[in-house]
Amino acid sequence: MPANFSGKWVSGASEGWDKFLGKFGVPVEKFPADIVVTEEIAQSGDAINIKTSNNKDDKVKQVTINVGQNFKDTIGGGKELEFTTAWQGDKLVMTGIDGKGSVTRELSGGNMLVTFTHEGVVAKSTYNKA
Repeated sequence: MPANFSGKWVSGASEGWDKFLGKFGVPVEKFPADIVVTEEIAQSGDAINIKTSNNKDDKVKQVTINVGQNFKDTIGGGKELEFTTAWQGDKLVMTGIDGKGSVTRELSGGNMLVTFTHEGVVAKSTYNKA
């Protein structure tokens, strides 16, 4: 059964972002070490709306993922990526259509773990429920 990610989530621990961003040519200096990311997620079945903000600027990014359909997203540095989306058990898995990477969201111990992979490089962010 798919997980329900609904709620407000605030970033906590993270790892591997320097190497991951480097894969896309994004300078790590562009992302402050003390950045706190907040994701407000509203989920209804396979429709997942994610509103993302942070403590460093007033920008708010809003995306809607319809699981089972392709999804386009823009990462830091302006690079657009396209993903297929699917449930794998209770995990939301988005796989790059180029076959080079993926993003997996899962709930673990009351936290949301988001794992990014690209060409063998892994970055992880753990979000705490607010």
